[in-house]
Amino acid sequence: STPGANAGDPALVSRGAEVYDANCAVCHGVNLEGQAGWRRRNADGTFPAPPHDANGHTWHHPDDYLFEYTRRGGAAVVPKGFLSNMPAFADALSDTEIWAALAYIKSRWPDAIRTRQARLNRSGG
Repeated sequence: STPGANAGDPALVSRGAEVYDANCAVCHGVNLEGQAGWRRRNADGTFPAPPHDANGHTWHHPDDYLFEYTRRGGAAVVPKGFLSNMPAFADALSDTEIWAALAYIKSRWPDAIRTRQARLNRSGG
């Protein structure tokens, strides 16, 4: 069974912080702040890396979607016509490491945001 993105599991969150720092922070920021101008398209039609803190839209998606987006890469998951630079991490990270990174990200959200995102998980998105 997968650990899921349990932000209440201190060991998982700690592992996730390591995974995030090593694999995600380079684009999404050390403090989950994202890249400057993340709402404006780049010249190639893609967007800069969005923040994963409460200012972004990561929490608008259920865990399963975030997991697949990370594992398979943005291009495999986003709607037709949307261009994503998000690489696939299936070959670089184990499923458990991906869940851990997501748990870490969620652990940084305010309680109200976590509660809203948990509702998405229960309703299936």
